[in-house]
Amino acid sequence: MALIISIASLGQSAQKNTALTDSSVIKIPDIALETPEVLGHWLKKNTPNHYEAVKALYYWMGDHIFYDVRLLRMVMSTEPGKHHPYKDTVDAAIKTLSSRGANCQGYTSLFFEVCRYADIPVDFISGYTYKHGQVDLDASHAWIGIKLNGHWGIIDPTWGAGTVDDKSRFAFNFNWRNFMIPPETAIFTHVPFDPIYQYLDHPIKPAEIRDQTTTEALKRPAVNFEDTLAAVKKEAMLTQIQGRLRRMQELGVINPLQEAEVKVLTSNIPAANYATDKASGAESRYRALIDRYNKLVHDSNDFSSFMSKGMKPAKTNKEIIDWMDRLCKEGPDIITALNGLTFQSPEITQNCQHLISSVQSLSARLQDTRKQVTDYLNKKA
Repeated sequence: MALIISIASLGQSAQKNTALTDSSVIKIPDIALETPEVLGHWLKKNTPNHYEAVKALYYWMGDHIFYDVRLLRMVMSTEPGKHHPYKDTVDAAIKTLSSRGANCQGYTSLFFEVCRYADIPVDFISGYTYKHGQVDLDASHAWIGIKLNGHWGIIDPTWGAGTVDDKSRFAFNFNWRNFMIPPETAIFTHVPFDPIYQYLDHPIKPAEIRDQTTTEALKRPAVNFEDTLAAVKKEAMLTQIQGRLRRMQELGVINPLQEAEVKVLTSNIPAANYATDKASGAESRYRALIDRYNKLVHDSNDFSSFMSKGMKPAKTNKEIIDWMDRLCKEGPDIITALNGLTFQSPEITQNCQHLISSVQSLSARLQDTRKQVTDYLNKKA
């Protein structure tokens, strides 16, 4: 479902499906619904395995969370002052549970966060969908990927809850069709931006899905997507983004939703670069060297003030020379340390070069000052 829905706009259409019953599903009590964390811990404690926990969550969400079209309008609006309804998956999960209304990101975020607190490994997948054999270009979509009882499957809690008609009215219509869809079936309705989340040994190109030539994928060498998934989850943010962009380009970017995803990923690279530098410690070492430079500027100003006052209060010649030696030594030490740093972020790299130039200029001035002071003291002697 590429739309996104709202409490105020639905009227009677979004009434809870009170007739929904399934005696085989563990029922979640109201006391477990305080927060996603509380719900996750409850499922972990009160269900016998991951399958029953996930099944109970899917069932409860399909009976209680309505699709809020108003949120979609907020996301797609270009009007000033219209903001995205969610800050991140945590914020989306909290808001979805408290309001009982969401778009696909809210549904998927709640499912994802609850499973995380229940120690159930799941993947948050973004991509686009096909309806009646045609790609839905209205908006991107989000769903869950999971391995249960040794089998990979797709869970779409949004599509499992109900439907939105042509007048943007939601109606609860719970179904099990969107619970643990086999990957080889799901690919015809749910196409991940990143092909590793197809969970297929022979990933299918977007053009092959569009042209209904999916058997062409079988002619290419098989891949071990499980090993790739395991490796990706250990990678730094920058490496993950670069890998996702590479895999998307390799299989083909053929529609506006994919192009938009590429732009988003590309725009996130600067932040990922910075995160990499921060994680490696390079950013903190750079900040410490900035502090050393600022202190050197302060200390050199103190010496200049000392000179302007006729070198009073009086110090011995040795104390003055030692003072200057310390100042002159600090600059090259800072430069050596800066040259030893390597950054992923082009911005920090550029700033580092500017800082090196500033330290070099200050060091040159200090060397000149030291020579002047030494000549003066020698003449005075």
